[in-house]
Amino acid sequence: MCLMAIVILSFRGDLAYRDVMGGQLKMLIPADFINVPKGGYKQHYAGEPTPDDFYCNKDTSEYVALIKLPIRLDDLGHAKQQIGQMALMDTSNKVYFNDTTTINGNKIYLLDLDGTALGKRSALKTFIVNTRNGGSLMGVISCDIALKKAWWPVTDQMLRSIKLN
Repeated sequence: MCLMAIVILSFRGDLAYRDVMGGQLKMLIPADFINVPKGGYKQHYAGEPTPDDFYCNKDTSEYVALIKLPIRLDDLGHAKQQIGQMALMDTSNKVYFNDTTTINGNKIYLLDLDGTALGKRSALKTFIVNTRNGGSLMGVISCDIALKKAWWPVTDQMLRSIKLN
C-alpha cells in the first residue's frame, strides 16, 4: 500500500502544462510522455482515426490522444446520446460516468469507462470540448486496465487541468 502512494506522488510531480491542438487547449500531461506527430502515428486497426496530437509513455500503456472534430458540437448532450449509447451496447464495457460537466468554466462531455482501446482492455476518459475558434475536439486519456488503480488519480488531475486558450 505504501508503494502505491509513492507511485501516485511520482506521477503528480512529473506533470507539466502543454499547449496542445495547435495552442487551442492547455492541459497537464506527464513530462516524460513522448509526443508522436500525426505523420508518425501508427494505426492499430483499419479505420482507426489518426489523432492530431498523441502523447504516450514508452510502451503506450498510458496515453493522451486528441482529435479535431469536423463540426462544432453546440449541444454536448447529443454526444452523450450518441457516444454513450455506443459504449453501453458493448456489454463488456463498464461505464462510470456519461454526461456533461464543467471544468474551468467550460462545458465538457465526459465518458469514463473500462473498455477496449488499441486492442487491449483499458480504462478510458473520453471528453469533448468546444474550442474558442468555433470548433470542437475530442480527447481520450487512457491506461491499460492493470495500471488503473495507480494511474487513475493522475488522469483526474489531467482532466481537471484542461483550459481553453
